[in-house]
Amino acid sequence: MDHHEEEMTLDAKHVKGIRAELLAQEYFINKGYKVFRALHGVGPIDFITLDKENNIRYFDVKTDARRADGTRINRSNNKVPGVRIEIVYVDLRNGEVKEYNYEKRKWHEKYKIARNEKGHYTGEVVKR
Repeated sequence: MDHHEEEMTLDAKHVKGIRAELLAQEYFINKGYKVFRALHGVGPIDFITLDKENNIRYFDVKTDARRADGTRINRSNNKVPGVRIEIVYVDLRNGEVKEYNYEKRKWHEKYKIARNEKGHYTGEVVKR
């Protein structure tokens, strides 16, 4: 290897993150969105989309993380005041992509996330 070349290696966590972002981006492309990736993959926004009416949406991608008892770890994203960053969960086991945080207030009027006996959210969506 030339002394000017650097060997780049990615750890398993980075590989999972990149894979999740690509699956989420593919999901939105298949829905007809234009997708713009973040430069260098740094910061609270992983990608931005434009729909056919040029409505902008900002996304943060998360892998479908679960606790030891199997319940989903739900996250929020309010890292940029005044900017609504939506979270997209990607299940790397089956490639499933789930959108959350859209019209949050309206959604919460109709649904809630179930809790287990320990008070942890289970990830199961139930009607109110």
